[in-house]
Amino acid sequence: LKGAEPLPPSELFFREKHTYQFRAYLFQARNLVGCDDSGLSDPFARVIISNGCQTTQIIEETLNPAWDETLVFSDIELYGPFSQIKNHPPLILVEIFDYDTVGKPEFLGRAMVRPKVKLEDEPYGPPEFPPQLEWWDVYRGHRVSGEILGAFECLQGSSENMPPLPPIKKLGVKPEEKIMSLPPAIKPTLSWFRIELCLWGMPE
Repeated sequence: LKGAEPLPPSELFFREKHTYQFRAYLFQARNLVGCDDSGLSDPFARVIISNGCQTTQIIEETLNPAWDETLVFSDIELYGPFSQIKNHPPLILVEIFDYDTVGKPEFLGRAMVRPKVKLEDEPYGPPEFPPQLEWWDVYRGHRVSGEILGAFECLQGSSENMPPLPPIKKLGVKPEEKIMSLPPAIKPTLSWFRIELCLWGMPE
């Protein structure tokens, strides 16, 4: 407005808003808290960034869930200039809960993670991209109550310039029972091993 005083730097910062696509690659967690009578849990993860929130599938009866799941958030709004977002990525909240058919899910812990940020004019390639899986501590209060293995990225640009997503995998008969696994470039290479046990004892 004519005659208005110029905005201070902090106000100018929060007036600048840009849209990103955010991707959470959640592979697994380990050493979580057991909440059921069996000493195990039925864990699922909830990822929160800015104005977006999504959850993973539920893995039953385990303290070491293997989700192998990609969550995609479109049109995530982040405030600040590109350089600020690139050098100081936003904190992402990953909360883990024990699913219960009766009552509310029970809180197992949370991790605070930071994504890799790719601006529109930057190439999507090594050494920064694709992001590699890292272990992040899961806290329940002030105590570590497990770890989560994942990778996270914020991508700026048009949908045509985004790296391809993995195919959708069907889980069950219902339409909503489907997920995207991790992309091959991020997912660890798994191998099958056979273990043979030989047990013997002294005769009575």
